[in-house]
Amino acid sequence: MSANGNWSDMQPTETLELSRESIFTEDLLPLFSKYTGADKGGTLVDLGCGTGTFSRYLTKGMRGNGKVIGVDLDTAFLDFARTKAEEQGLSDILEFKKSNVYELPFEDGSIDSITDHTLLINLDDPDRCIKEELRVLKDGGTISTATFIWGYFPPQRLISSPEYDPLVKTQATMNKIYKERIFPQAPIGANDHNVYSIMERYTRLGVKDVQINGLFPLFSPDDSRYLGLRKRWLTDMYKLQRWEVDNFLKNLSQYESYGLTAEELEMAAELLEKRYNYELENTTWILFNGIEIIISGKKC
Repeated sequence: MSANGNWSDMQPTETLELSRESIFTEDLLPLFSKYTGADKGGTLVDLGCGTGTFSRYLTKGMRGNGKVIGVDLDTAFLDFARTKAEEQGLSDILEFKKSNVYELPFEDGSIDSITDHTLLINLDDPDRCIKEELRVLKDGGTISTATFIWGYFPPQRLISSPEYDPLVKTQATMNKIYKERIFPQAPIGANDHNVYSIMERYTRLGVKDVQINGLFPLFSPDDSRYLGLRKRWLTDMYKLQRWEVDNFLKNLSQYESYGLTAEELEMAAELLEKRYNYELENTTWILFNGIEIIISGKKC
C-alpha cells in the first residue's frame, strides 16, 4: 500500500469502524494503553488513523493526562473521525491531521508516543515510515505498531444448515480474493512486511527494548455484556457483508480468474438477507476471535 492512497475506495467508513469496535474492548484497554505508551500521557500520535476508532479508544487510556492526534490521508475517513470525536465530546483532547506518514507535520523530538493499527504492515516502504516516526519521537518515547490476526471462524457460526452452503462457498472465494488481491500484506507470513520483519526493522533502525505482545479479543453479540448492542451489531454486520457482495458484483470483471459469477453473488445476497432475518430473532452464538499483535519499543 502506498501512503498516498484512499483506503475508503476499498473499505467504506462504516465497514472500517465496525471492524474495530469489537476489538477495542474495555477489558483490553489497560494493556493497549501500556504497550502504546498512552498510559504515560503527553502527546500520542496514531498514524493511519482511518475513522479514528483506535484514536478515540486511546484517549481513554490517557486518563485525562494528554492528547491524541490521528493522522491519515483519506479525507472521507478524517471527516467521519472528526464528527465522531465531536459527538463524544473529545474534541479538546483529540484532533486529526491530514498528512502523508512519510512526511509528518511535527517538529523533531516533539512527540511522546507514536503508534498505528494495521498501517505499517501495509506500507510499501515501512523503513521510511519508521525513520520518520523516530524523527518526531522524543528520546525515551514509545513507538509501536499493532495488527489483528484473524483466527477462528467456525463454519457453523450462524446457522448449521445445508441451505447456506452456497453462501459459505461464495464467502470462501471472496475471502481468498481479499487475501490474495486486496489485503496481500496483512497476514503473518504473507511476505516480508509481516510482524516478524517489523521486529527486525525496529531493531535495525535503532529502536531499543523491542518486544512483541499478544492480546486475545473474543467477541460475540450474544455475550451478556453486548446484548444491548445485539440488534445494531447484527444490522451493521448485514450491511457490511451485503456491501461486500455488491462491491464484488460491481467489480466482477477483475476477478474472473477465481470463477466467481454474478449468479453466485446474487444468490449469496439473498441468503445473507434470509440469514440476517433469522439471526435477528434467534440466539446463534456468533463468535469471532484472533490475536491482537502489538510490537513496541523505545527511542533512545
